[in-house]
Amino acid sequence: MGFRGERQSSDRGVTPVVGVVLMVGLTVVLASVVGAMTFGMADEELQQPAPTVGVSFQYEESTNTVTVRHEEGPPLERSNLAVVHGGTTTALSGGAVAAGDTVTSLSYTPGERILLVWERPGGGSSTVIAASTAPG
Repeated sequence: MGFRGERQSSDRGVTPVVGVVLMVGLTVVLASVVGAMTFGMADEELQQPAPTVGVSFQYEESTNTVTVRHEEGPPLERSNLAVVHGGTTTALSGGAVAAGDTVTSLSYTPGERILLVWERPGGGSSTVIAASTAPG
C-alpha cells in the first residue's frame, strides 16, 4: 500500500488544454470588437449628443414674424442649426449663438409648426431641439 510510483501525477495534459481555452477566449473577444466596429456600434456611442438648451419663440402677430431666441444652455454654432417651417428647411449661418442671443427672425403662416433643428457636426443625424406652433 505505499508503493513508490503508485501515485503519479500527470499534469502534462493540462497545459495544452489551458492554452486552447485561452486562445478561444481571445478569439471571441477579438471577433466581438471587430464586429462592433464593422457594424458601427462603436461610432454611435462616440457621437456627440444633442445639446440641452432653452429656446423661446416670440411671435409678433401684427407682422407675422417670429424671433427664435437661445435662452439657456451651451453656445450653439449657427452652422449646425436649421429652421423648418411651412415645408421649407432653412440652414443658418454665422458664428456661435450664446444664451440671450437671437438665433433668427422669420415670417410665418398662422398655425404653422416651426422647428429648430440641430445637426451633428460633420453630418450624420439631426435632432429637433425646440418646436412651437404659430398662433392663429
